[in-house]
Amino acid sequence: MRLLRSALFGALALLVGAAPLAADVVRVVIERRTLVWDGYELLQARLHFVFDPDDPADAAVVDLALAPRNADGLVEAQAVVWVLQPVEAQRRRGLAWIDVDALGVGPAAPLFDAARRGSPLPDAGPGDGLLLDEGLTLIQIAAEGSGVPRVSSPGGGPVSARDPDGAELIGWVRERWQVSEAVERLPLNGADGWHYPVMMPEAPVHRLFEGPPGAEPTDAIPDGDWRFVPAGAGDARAVERDGGFEAGRVYELVYRAREPRVQGLVLAVLRDVMAYARYGVRSEFAADRGIAFGSGVGGRLLREFLYGGFNDAGGRIAFDALWMHGAGAGRGDLNRRFARPGQSHHLVDLFPFTLESQFDPVTGLDEGLLPREPEGSRPRTIISHAGADYHARAASLTHTAVDGLSDRPPPEGHRAYHLSGEGTDARPAIRALARAAVHWVIDDRAMPPSQLPSVGAGTLVRPSAVAHAFAAEPPPAARLVYREDPGPRFRTAGIADRLDPERGAAFPVLVPQVDGAGNPLGGVRPVELRVPLLTYRPGGRPTPLPETRTEADPRPDLQSLYGSEAGFLARVRAAAEALLREGFLLERDRTAVISAARDRWQRLVSPPVR
Repeated sequence: MRLLRSALFGALALLVGAAPLAADVVRVVIERRTLVWDGYELLQARLHFVFDPDDPADAAVVDLALAPRNADGLVEAQAVVWVLQPVEAQRRRGLAWIDVDALGVGPAAPLFDAARRGSPLPDAGPGDGLLLDEGLTLIQIAAEGSGVPRVSSPGGGPVSARDPDGAELIGWVRERWQVSEAVERLPLNGADGWHYPVMMPEAPVHRLFEGPPGAEPTDAIPDGDWRFVPAGAGDARAVERDGGFEAGRVYELVYRAREPRVQGLVLAVLRDVMAYARYGVRSEFAADRGIAFGSGVGGRLLREFLYGGFNDAGGRIAFDALWMHGAGAGRGDLNRRFARPGQSHHLVDLFPFTLESQFDPVTGLDEGLLPREPEGSRPRTIISHAGADYHARAASLTHTAVDGLSDRPPPEGHRAYHLSGEGTDARPAIRALARAAVHWVIDDRAMPPSQLPSVGAGTLVRPSAVAHAFAAEPPPAARLVYREDPGPRFRTAGIADRLDPERGAAFPVLVPQVDGAGNPLGGVRPVELRVPLLTYRPGGRPTPLPETRTEADPRPDLQSLYGSEAGFLARVRAAAEALLREGFLLERDRTAVISAARDRWQRLVSPPVR
């Protein structure tokens, strides 16, 4: 049905003079075409889609069957994409790189092209052009403020679900604020820039809670002490409290909401943007291979994309590879009713965590991220953890057994890396991996082997077993992940019947062991850890090593380690050479890495060690 529908819409597009289409893209409108830099063009295009609730590939979108349909029984949607590509077709390598983040042709720029973060317009600058030099087609789907791609109805509003009889769907929504300074009101429009409308703001069913920083807000604020504004028949846009809200406190609102958005359409749109690039005849941004990259929220979105089996584009593969960076063990709170994809505290860290299936004897679930994808459409995956992800995002769950007693590394044909050291510069390793990923997909040239701390090597341990260089300081805490049960309809229909899920036993979260300098072991260790001047502690400020030996500080001292600046730089050059051989540093970045190390020495060591 999907292929027949694509053929019919493609024929219609030809008749009206539009670009021939593919998958569920039925119309492409080029809104702006700008020549930038030297031989590149920047396109702003509006893509129009249709989705069929009866098609198994689309039916995976929660509540799609309850969205408004056109005369053909299909759900319509639209999204804006930015495309940066060489003007001359012969300069293109045929690889589309889709960046699943906000600010785009944008977020990849600081990570990969050494450009400053900014808008997707040309004034952000090309940086040193690492990805552009590869002849890639860079694509960004215009996003909400949280970084999640924005999908709207043909009229521009959200695609919302309603009961078949036209009645409104109602459910519970949770909003949370960390208040940095005292305020009178807290807006419902968070990082996403929107909120679910409040059902009967005056009804005494909504609850407001508060708590101290870093803890669950469980202290209920009496109903008479707070209210929605405006209240009554108007749509509530904020909450206010008698006496205001205190700085340093955490507040959480649990309210009855209406008009759930069909958020899972984001996953189908991501698939079909790549399918249009890959299979559309005379596509405006044609490519025969594709990589999707997402960081943080975008990385969790790609984990949800994989779990939902969305890489199947009508029996054909959409992406060749998915790169999930800084996502930890979480998936995007996206493909469920009343989802809040920009938030990370609720219904995000849910089993399964590993690529391959695991059996959890506590819940009886036997699942993995990959098995939901049909065999012929499973992409390669790259999972990279940032420095703090083991403590803050439970990253160990992505490559250990559910009991925490053994390793479950990624299977053959997949890669995972821990870019070690919170506060260190991971960009050189990310840039090297980006180029390796391009050649992995285009030329089938193997990427560097996975590099992770492991249970077997003793570099991944329970937090209580972490050695620490300062006797007075306890090991840093790690965020726990619990087995949660949102209700019987959650895994089958995407409906959470319990806003506060029943909490079961915690999964064993492990963290990297540290060396004598207090720095994490395992993974991809940058120059800062191989030739340390500081201790990089999760959640804390980097602490300089002592210049000379002292009984009060058991860490190694700079005099014993290096003797002088010359000795330090000799070790730095050797470490850079090793990173080059291992595939985690590019030759073009070697000088900058050594120069940055020299700057650290001159900034931190005063007077210089001689």
